[in-house]
Amino acid sequence: MTDQPIRQALESFFAIEGWPYAPTDVAEVLQTRYGGRTTDWVCLAEIREPGHQLVFYSLVPERGPADRFPEICEYITRANFGLAIGNFELDMHDGEIRYKTSIDVEGATITPAMVKQIVHANVIVTGLYLPGLLAVISGELSATEAIGLAEPPG
Repeated sequence: MTDQPIRQALESFFAIEGWPYAPTDVAEVLQTRYGGRTTDWVCLAEIREPGHQLVFYSLVPERGPADRFPEICEYITRANFGLAIGNFELDMHDGEIRYKTSIDVEGATITPAMVKQIVHANVIVTGLYLPGLLAVISGELSATEAIGLAEPPG
């Protein structure tokens, strides 16, 4: 048994899926890319072995400009409401926007199948909401208009 079960499960998942990844400057973070319907984006997997956690992020390819923060916040709040797994986050300092899913496996044995669940949930939701989010960032649509691209009315 390895002393890094989360890293091993994550790397096994990537191997099974044929999904390329690379190390980053931070030893506990691996980077990959995902190709959605309309755009590609960077994903980061943060391995927190001591805490028994894996956190997976999809980074929105454009940062939100400060003057659009109120509309972006409204959009991600609307998007987050009702999501069972994960949430969107906005860094109010630099405009970075990301979608986060995570798993805590303390007392359990993490498997590639468990990793698959949080990774696939992450990229599916990101892909669903990304077109509307990019339209809000650019000012093409309001949050209310843009949420309709991902969610049916009502």
